[in-house]
Amino acid sequence: MKDGVEIQMDFIDNEGASIYLEPVSEYLEGTARRVSAEVYGDTAPGIATLIIVGELESVPEDTTIFSDVDPVPVEYQGAYNIRLTKQVVINPTAVNTQIIKFFDQPKINVSEIRKGTMVRSEVTGSKFTPEFNVEGTPTDSDLLFKPHGAIDNDIKQGSGGTASPKKQRNIKAYIESRKRKNKKGLRKNSAFKRSGLLSKTNSPATFPYQLRIGEFDGAESFRFNTAHIGGSVTFFESDLGNTFTNSNFYPSSVLSDSGIIDTPTFDTLKEQGIINVSASMYTASIVDLINDKTAVVELPFTNKNNNGENIILPIFAKAKIAYENKNNSKGIKKATRHEITISAEFK
Repeated sequence: MKDGVEIQMDFIDNEGASIYLEPVSEYLEGTARRVSAEVYGDTAPGIATLIIVGELESVPEDTTIFSDVDPVPVEYQGAYNIRLTKQVVINPTAVNTQIIKFFDQPKINVSEIRKGTMVRSEVTGSKFTPEFNVEGTPTDSDLLFKPHGAIDNDIKQGSGGTASPKKQRNIKAYIESRKRKNKKGLRKNSAFKRSGLLSKTNSPATFPYQLRIGEFDGAESFRFNTAHIGGSVTFFESDLGNTFTNSNFYPSSVLSDSGIIDTPTFDTLKEQGIINVSASMYTASIVDLINDKTAVVELPFTNKNNNGENIILPIFAKAKIAYENKNNSKGIKKATRHEITISAEFK
């Protein structure tokens, strides 16, 4: 090839339109230079023709690189006198699997953007009443200071495993039926009526123990309401101190006749004459209200006597109710959102 002569190229698609070609500048592979062709979705598919023309300085006598040469005929000198024609199949939908080549080492930059956002969430949980004076007695006054029998295998109520599964379902169904949210529109075949606790709508279920608003230390303004149904009651010493030691409330002779020698305690599993290192403090589960001053609970308050019997005792103490928070409030908390930004620099 004659030095200093610009090589001309053309690339014609199946419909006769030119396909853009451009030699890759500033990049050589040995003595060869690559040429890029830009094929797009609207390029006509099919057989395309690549044409390359140049000027020969001399004409080789054969096809070897060491062939002897002859001068270019005069009539072909000073003009493009050699042409290469090559057919190429164009498929615009084909996936390009060729290796990507770069002039320089490519660079990629990754950065993180942290943005604060506000997320709305529901705040749920239990509500607590203030402490109030309470008196506990059996619903049948003749059972006071009398044996009650086994109390759900002597496990405290409210622990989730105090009764047989059937009894648990029955009590739970009864509690749900008495809650404020179930007061209206009870279905005739509700779980409450199927539970076995009620045989007729006018035959109320009975429970062995009740809690009354206490008047033993003066007037008490606290009142029960239907929101407290299903709540758990815990007990504390009253302002009078430990009433278990007060014979006005717990006559020594009556306790002795019941087989209770030690001072009563809220630890319902404590045995007479033995210090219980793992106390099981009495809590009461409210299952229904008689009125705003009286609530009935699932299990009675008892202490064990010398024979291991559960003796029903009264309560004179302060109490507090933990109950379901039906008025769930909406809360807003702050969360962090992460965004990843990627930028690349190719040459």
